[in-house]
Amino acid sequence: MSGTPSLPVYIMAGGKSSRFGSDKARALLHGKPLLLHVVNALAPQASRLFVVAERSDAYSDLGLTTLPDLSPHLGPMGGLQTALKHQSQTGLSSPHDEGWFLFVSCDMMGLQSAWIDTLWQGRQPNKQAVAFGPAPWDALFALYHTEITTEVNQRIEREQRAMWRLLDATAQALPHPQGWSEVVSINTQDALRSYAARTLRTDGDS
Repeated sequence: MSGTPSLPVYIMAGGKSSRFGSDKARALLHGKPLLLHVVNALAPQASRLFVVAERSDAYSDLGLTTLPDLSPHLGPMGGLQTALKHQSQTGLSSPHDEGWFLFVSCDMMGLQSAWIDTLWQGRQPNKQAVAFGPAPWDALFALYHTEITTEVNQRIEREQRAMWRLLDATAQALPHPQGWSEVVSINTQDALRSYAARTLRTDGDS
């Protein structure tokens, strides 16, 4: 990982999944929940791994530690607030991670763990986040620093929940890495079927 330390990882799985029609974190892709695909992709580089969801027992059957969302129904901004508070309360930050953690969505398929190293190398002293963007920003595979806590809390109080606006104000932008175009966010049943068929063909051809 080219000097990148193991980092705390928070996986956002607290959405309503209204477009999907059911809990998409549990939707099966090649016989395994989408959530576990993300876990398996990132676990080798995670110092600890947590899921942010509606209830603390939401994914205990999958062997995952789940944090109840502090501000349910506020989307990713609420999930990020939960991750930040957990970091401050538990003292998970170490001298190695320097207060940084990865925040990622449960529905992003095709992630490459090497991109964590890319984000880590892109840190800047005057920035509290590092993300691929800004056209568009990818807020749900990004590094955030605990110093962003006040900014997030204030935006929630003002009902300003747009993650791209948060990143406009706080983030170091990096070019999207090679292979990013293959990443798919599984937001609908059709998207799941299409991705499943495509990856099955790819696996079969390899």
